[in-house]
Amino acid sequence: MVGQAAIDGATVRTKFYDEFFLDATSAGITQAVILASGLDSRAYRLPWPAGTVVYELDQPQSSSSRPEHWPSWARRPPPTGEWSRSICATTGPPHCAPPDSTRPATAWSAEGLLGYLPPEAQDSLLDTITELSAPGSRVATESRPNPRPGDEDQTKEGLRRISERWRAHGFDLDHARLRYFGKRNEAAPT
Repeated sequence: MVGQAAIDGATVRTKFYDEFFLDATSAGITQAVILASGLDSRAYRLPWPAGTVVYELDQPQSSSSRPEHWPSWARRPPPTGEWSRSICATTGPPHCAPPDSTRPATAWSAEGLLGYLPPEAQDSLLDTITELSAPGSRVATESRPNPRPGDEDQTKEGLRRISERWRAHGFDLDHARLRYFGKRNEAAPT
């Protein structure tokens, strides 16, 4: 049952983020940034309108594990170095100037990312997105409430079981070690 629940959750989350980007491009947004893109295939699966630029940003080791046969027509390669400066260097001044009505809006996603960041990094990420976003920009992410007493141990046990399953397939990840469990500001809808 836990396996099916995870599959169902991933299905709902994928549909939510797909629709987020489709709605954004329907509204005329032609620049998208997928943070922590990993092996996400959204840049290749979605019917992006002509002229849309999709940035997939992740750590180099995550991006380098993509299959070579995946097409690259819809996206720009991940920038190198500090990511906000890299976007500015790649896109040019209009995208990094103070917000004004001539600067194009951006659709940002941080799918599954915030739970792994300590509070300072989460807040810094959201502040940077705000700084780099023109009026009309959008961001989609999900946030879990701060753990209730007793929830942390239960969550760590579930993550330990998931890690064991991954190890059986040759992936040595400690999901509980990666997750941040302390208090944080919750990302709120605006």
